[in-house]
Amino acid sequence: MEEESTSILLNNTFTALNSGEAWQLQVRPIWSNWVYKTKHNPDGYIWYKARLVIKGYEQTDFGETHAPVGKLTMFWYLISLSWR
Repeated sequence: MEEESTSILLNNTFTALNSGEAWQLQVRPIWSNWVYKTKHNPDGYIWYKARLVIKGYEQTDFGETHAPVGKLTMFWYLISLSWR
């Protein structure tokens, strides 16, 4: 858990706020869970891995999460318009 927490903070994945700062900024916390897994190598070595999983469906500010998706039919439609 310490390695995962350090990695998250070093990569600036999110900003941790205490309750006073969150109240001043009028933001709502998004809940999270730790997920633990046991990993095995073919040579018998066992190690443990921890991941912090954020419940993203609780996110209400979607201003930075836009990802346009194109379909192949739209591509062919635009090609047909350009030939006219």
